[in-house]
Amino acid sequence: MLRCGLRVSEVCALAWNAIDLDAETVRINHGKGRVDRIVYLSPDVKRALTVWRAHHRPGVYLFPSPQRRRAHLFRSMINRLMDQYLAAAGLTRHYSPHGLRHTFATHLLNAGVSLEVLKELLGHHSIAQTLRYAQLYDTTKKHQYETAMAKIAQQQAVSGR
Repeated sequence: MLRCGLRVSEVCALAWNAIDLDAETVRINHGKGRVDRIVYLSPDVKRALTVWRAHHRPGVYLFPSPQRRRAHLFRSMINRLMDQYLAAAGLTRHYSPHGLRHTFATHLLNAGVSLEVLKELLGHHSIAQTLRYAQLYDTTKKHQYETAMAKIAQQQAVSGR
């Protein structure tokens, strides 16, 4: 969820046949709002999936339910697992799995990914929806402002203004 921007529901039902490790992609069919999209695997996620696949009996789902045969994890299970991992890490503040999607959007936006690309990666219908997910850091705003001002000064020096 953090490195691909997936929704909890998309992770729950993620099937192995949607993952192409060679192309480093994940195909999301019929996401929220019936949006199909391709998301990309970072090198660390590709390595983790390769290890995961090698150590688990292959089935239909990437994250099979430990309770039901031929079923996938449910949202409630992922919420419970997140709470357990937070407690194990000694974090007392509550974080939801959906927050990982917001963090993904914020990281990409601040790394220079355009809103149009981010919208597609998140599977949103509008940029306005995407803007609710991502926050610009003050350092990003300042850096982009300074870069733009340097370009303006350079253009003015060339044109003699």
